[in-house]
Amino acid sequence: MKESLLILKNRSFLFFWLAAWASTLADAVFMLGVSWLIVDTIGSGLIMGTFLLIMGVVRSAFMLVAGVYVDRMSPMLLMNLSLVARAVMMGGLMLFLAFGELNTWLLYGLAALFGFVDAFFLPSAAAARQRLVPEEQFTQSNALLLVASQVSMILGPVAGAFLVALGGYQVMFGTIAVAFLVALFLLSIVRLLPITSDEEEATTEPEQKKSYWQEVGEGFRYVWNTPIILTSIVVAMMVNAGVSVLTVALPFLADELQVGVEGLGVMTSGMGVGGAIGAILFSLWVIRRPTPQMNLTACLIEGLAIMALCMVSGPWVAAVLLAITGITTTAINVIAPSVNQSIIPKAMFGRVISVMMLAMNGSIPISQALSGYLVDSLSIWQVFLFGGLLEAGAAFIAFFLPAIRNYGKEQTNSAHVSMR
Repeated sequence: MKESLLILKNRSFLFFWLAAWASTLADAVFMLGVSWLIVDTIGSGLIMGTFLLIMGVVRSAFMLVAGVYVDRMSPMLLMNLSLVARAVMMGGLMLFLAFGELNTWLLYGLAALFGFVDAFFLPSAAAARQRLVPEEQFTQSNALLLVASQVSMILGPVAGAFLVALGGYQVMFGTIAVAFLVALFLLSIVRLLPITSDEEEATTEPEQKKSYWQEVGEGFRYVWNTPIILTSIVVAMMVNAGVSVLTVALPFLADELQVGVEGLGVMTSGMGVGGAIGAILFSLWVIRRPTPQMNLTACLIEGLAIMALCMVSGPWVAAVLLAITGITTTAINVIAPSVNQSIIPKAMFGRVISVMMLAMNGSIPISQALSGYLVDSLSIWQVFLFGGLLEAGAAFIAFFLPAIRNYGKEQTNSAHVSMR
């Protein structure tokens, strides 16, 4: 235990971790608030799905651009600019709701702006995490950051429901803006480890100044030349499509069960409870040899839990099943990023991770839009069944694919990537 706590003596990691608490809590409140705002004022699964589709499409469209600039500039600078933009958007939405009326085009515009900001924030945060701690602390640092994320999933929905009941949506979005500004202040104290001369090997022509497209090409070539990466990306697309139905379907499950925003908070918090348990476990348990099979096992269990949601009759049963998905998601998000951080060269991490994120997350907005359509045309029960079957089926089949089956049998330079 004493050795496990040494990481908190790293001042930069400590303040980065505190900033993660503030920003992830704000994100959790925002997702609860905006989803319930759509259900409460518009009541359309199609609008919910297309809101998430626009956010995802814009994020994907700018992801490769962001990856290049993460490597060219400071990841911390891009994270700070992203937090400023988020705070301004939340403040603007608060003022609009106070003096105007919500409409579909405003929601779509908000989705596009958030997608653009996320495109820069996500690879910047991933690159920053790689340079916060030495390699032997990668697993533990990722687990501690997931503690912040998962606990925020518990507190965020509850806090969001409380803020809406206290002062309406304006108070909630105003509070979110303040939380983003707190995260901005905490990040200003963080200093990243420098990139050494040995780590400049990431570029094939270090003395030649490259164009934007040449730098993007390096990221694609790195991904393309490793079979385990290509296999894992394809599987991850199916897995992510399956689990992403929860974002759309859960608010309508709360409406179907007639439990309101409070019931939605209970169910969403269940996922956070499971995630927090898993994050604490992995904060103390160091995995020295993570493998793709570990990820696939977690994905299989998660898919079965999602399928079981089609049979629930109350929010507490749903919360238990979602707690299982929280634990499995934590397992995936601790193991795989740690391996990525130890393999990908620091000098090109932004480009490689942006290519991976673009490919693996490309199925999410499509799945969410389709889920919204199925909610309106069929029912939420079929949505859970189809989503869980897709994830569990993809994970099961992947166990027998050559790149997964043969992983670890030979010592190669191949990379092992995230299932998310």
